[in-house]
Amino acid sequence: MRNAADIIWLKLDLYNHWLDVDLHGMANQERNTNKIIEILAEIAKTCVCDFASGDRFMMNHLEWPEKVLAANCLYRVCMIVLSYQDRDWNKNKLFQWLQMTISDILGPASLTSLE
Repeated sequence: MRNAADIIWLKLDLYNHWLDVDLHGMANQERNTNKIIEILAEIAKTCVCDFASGDRFMMNHLEWPEKVLAANCLYRVCMIVLSYQDRDWNKNKLFQWLQMTISDILGPASLTSLE
C-alpha cells in the first residue's frame, strides 16, 4: 500500500498525472467538468475491471498492484464528485479539489504502513 501511495503521489504532485492521464491536459481539452470526471471514472473502472477478471478480484485489496489500487481510489473519488453535480465548479477549482481529495486519501494510507 505504501508503494502505491508513494508512486501515485509522486506522479500526481510533480507531473499532474493520475493513471498515466495528464490531468492538466485533459482539463485544457474538455470544457465540461462533469465530462472530465466521467472520463476519469471510466478509465479507472476499466483498469480495475481488466485486473478483476477471474479470481484475482477476490484477493486481498492490499495485494493488488499499485496501479489497480490507484484506479480503485480514483473511481471512488469520481463517484463522490459526480454525486455533487449540482455544484457549479470551474476547471481550476475542480482540479484543486481533486488534488486535495487524492492527497487526503493517499496521505494516511502511506502513514499507516510506517513501522
